[in-house]
Amino acid sequence: MRENAYMLILESLNGSQAHFDKFNVSITQYWCGKPLDAEALASGTGPMLDAFQDTGIIDDDSPNGYLEEYQLSWERVPKMTDRKIVMSVYGVDKMLI
Repeated sequence: MRENAYMLILESLNGSQAHFDKFNVSITQYWCGKPLDAEALASGTGPMLDAFQDTGIIDDDSPNGYLEEYQLSWERVPKMTDRKIVMSVYGVDKMLI
């Protein structure tokens, strides 16, 4: 999953570069049936956050002066085919992906 996330991030940057000294993370699960609990959602998206480190967008995903806010949310969708997890990484003053 980390490698796939890495490739998707690079593709979405479309050749541009980005780097955040401080950032916020927002993760939303669009669910149908039964949603993941908070622990499963947070731990399951760890490799995606690691991919942001691999691309150089963030230096570290620890709360030691880098990660300012980590938000989890859930939204119910009508069909199983609409299920997905979306992770957004925001610089303190702007959104990247």
